[in-house]
Amino acid sequence: MSDRIDSGVGSLTVVGLGIQMEAHLTPESRDAIQMADVVFYVGTDPVAAKAIAELHPAAQSLDSFYEFGRDRRATYDAMVEQVCDSVRGGNEVCFAVYGHPGVFATPTHDAVRRLTAEGYRARLVPGISATDCLYADLGVDPGDDGCQMYEATKFLERRPRFDPAVPLILWQIGTVGERSGRSGVARAGLAHLCDYLAEHYPPTHEITIYHAAEHAGMESSIMPMPLQALPEAEFPTMSTLYAPALK
Repeated sequence: MSDRIDSGVGSLTVVGLGIQMEAHLTPESRDAIQMADVVFYVGTDPVAAKAIAELHPAAQSLDSFYEFGRDRRATYDAMVEQVCDSVRGGNEVCFAVYGHPGVFATPTHDAVRRLTAEGYRARLVPGISATDCLYADLGVDPGDDGCQMYEATKFLERRPRFDPAVPLILWQIGTVGERSGRSGVARAGLAHLCDYLAEHYPPTHEITIYHAAEHAGMESSIMPMPLQALPEAEFPTMSTLYAPALK
């Protein structure tokens, strides 16, 4: 361990903006944004970006790293390097991301691990994730039957052993099977996912495609349907699939 932790030179605080920034941003995360020397943010819409700019006028978006056809891993690595370089330059850095900073947020974990290994202060501040919104909107209590959660592409590639008698949540189903940026739902991957799920559930098993409301006053998108309808369903790209327990 280096002596940087005692020197106070450079640090990273990673915060989540929640799903609805105007309602979900915690006081701790707000303070981290306002007090930082440098603020980076990613995955926000124009409304959230404007709100961040009001808290820290010099905040910088990292969304430009997303390029059509670019491997997602390369995109994340580039983001992490920019954040880490700023910390190494002696800045108190805040990295703000959509939702919870530790849930399906590869760059945030990578940045914290890298900087911690180099001897810098780096931490994640809890936030509200889409999981929390799903539990509330669908009336799901993971304490009843438990819960299984996977990122959809990794679930399809690894085909883990799972229990259909326990509720299943699959994240990012609109981009299942994709490793690079693209627009619209990945139909081929979605069809493969449906085929795999059909090995464990009957075709009429009712699933729900869920997308949390992104702003106060809006309603979340909740689309119940039989599993067999999934490949042709129309829904927001970053939606979540919820499959209740097979009784």
